[in-house]
Amino acid sequence: MNKTQGRGFTITELLVVLVVIGVLVTITIFGFGAWRTRTAKTEVKSELTHIQTAIKNYRNFNNTYPAALSAIPYVTKNGITVTYTPYASDAGYCLSAYSTEATTGTWYIGTTGSTTPSTTAC
Repeated sequence: MNKTQGRGFTITELLVVLVVIGVLVTITIFGFGAWRTRTAKTEVKSELTHIQTAIKNYRNFNNTYPAALSAIPYVTKNGITVTYTPYASDAGYCLSAYSTEATTGTWYIGTTGSTTPSTTAC
């Protein structure tokens, strides 16, 4: 009978472990990317809602919409770019925002249309 010493792992066992680790790493990377995109979308929509509230407060106290975002006491978060477009004759405004850190698309909110951020332009 041929006796072998039972020390160590065979090459097949090592390859199986490496493949399993590779699959787990791949799943983790793709899961993290999707999580980051969802988080960025939520942050952009939340930012638009907060700025809209600040603009409404400005309007209540001053009877006009601000000429620029710098007129309201609000600072946007890092990684989010917001554009404020006031309409002529104080008729309203449109806010648009997107994340510079993840692909979120551009989200909009304004005085016309829905009161929640959407991907439809004002």
